[in-house]
Amino acid sequence: MSHDEDLELIRESYVEWNTHGITERFLHPDIEWITPPQLPGGGTYVGSEATVAFLREWEGTMGVLNLSFEIQEIIPARDEYLVVSIAEGTSESGVGIPAHSWFHLMTLENGKIRRAQLFLDRGEALEAVGLRE
Repeated sequence: MSHDEDLELIRESYVEWNTHGITERFLHPDIEWITPPQLPGGGTYVGSEATVAFLREWEGTMGVLNLSFEIQEIIPARDEYLVVSIAEGTSESGVGIPAHSWFHLMTLENGKIRRAQLFLDRGEALEAVGLRE
């Protein structure tokens, strides 16, 4: 896929999540999804089914409804993309969840997300791709 096609796939995957929640549509069957240890359930999940199950359960255990992401920037880095987004949502009690930055480092393969690693700190995310502020 071309660089432009990769960017479009990433944007479409975020629209999908925001509209329908997490689905397997944009996930490679052998995806590796890495969540930082400071989040509940933090760890590595392999395979699209395991990843979707984790993310749905994570939202449920966190009491999050309507989690959505607004892409602020997509930074190409080698053969990966660092997606800088603002996440916000609503809790089960109807209280708004404050907006905060999330950083997903993604690798694409055959038109699907093959690897995604979440960072909660911009500096750590940039360092992971060999960049600095």
